[in-house]
Amino acid sequence: KSKTGESDYRVSNGYVMDSGLSSPYFIKNVDKMETVFSNARVLVTDQTLVSVPDILPFLEKYDEYCRTGMVPLVIVADSSNMGEALAVLANNAAKGNLPVCVVAPDGIGAQKAGNLSDIAEVTGARLVSKDRNMRLKDTDIEMLGWCKEFKGDMKSCKFVVSDTVNTLPLQARLARELELANSEDVPGLKERLGRVSGKAVTIVVGGKTETEQNERMDRVDDGIRSTQDAFRHGVVCGGGGVYVSLSEKMWFYGDTVKDKKYAKAYKLL
Repeated sequence: KSKTGESDYRVSNGYVMDSGLSSPYFIKNVDKMETVFSNARVLVTDQTLVSVPDILPFLEKYDEYCRTGMVPLVIVADSSNMGEALAVLANNAAKGNLPVCVVAPDGIGAQKAGNLSDIAEVTGARLVSKDRNMRLKDTDIEMLGWCKEFKGDMKSCKFVVSDTVNTLPLQARLARELELANSEDVPGLKERLGRVSGKAVTIVVGGKTETEQNERMDRVDDGIRSTQDAFRHGVVCGGGGVYVSLSEKMWFYGDTVKDKKYAKAYKLL
């Protein structure tokens, strides 16, 4: 929401994932089915959240860290629906004990590992990796990253980071890897390079009254979601296109119709 009556937009460094929240219990805004955090810490790991003892020591450290003020936490990790760790985190989020959400990384195999490495570098986090013999329960607060804004739903997530974050070295490294890659790895590297070189846009909506502002925000939200669905699934020309094509002809025939009711209907169409 804008603090003034004017609408505007801001372009920032960011990263968008094509995977969403791991559980609907992490959703804060039920009306829009999404969660928005400001100034959140980010934990990135390639380990799967299964048992509570694996995550509990870190959560105790984070609880101590939040003594002076609650700080949202975003965990980028795989999770098991049969495990207790995800259930404990979801329960704490639903009760408001801790503003936390878990996001499942997208991709498989090497592509997933690359995506985790990218999101860790963009947010300034240290990747907690089992390949480096790092354990999740030994994670310290200093290993967490930052993001100015996090927005996630059940389909995708967006991390907005500070403009001071320099992603050019990461872009250059991915570009070099792309030049030397074989044909099988090219699509995945192109996708990674596009993500880290892209920008996140925040639309600030204003209005003269709160009612007008909320209405404008709903319209903007509808437009964004429609555009996103069009990118994912394509656009099918339907009834709207037919009306546009026939509008001039129907207007012409409306002038020739003697019955006023039918003539008015033609012109409305």
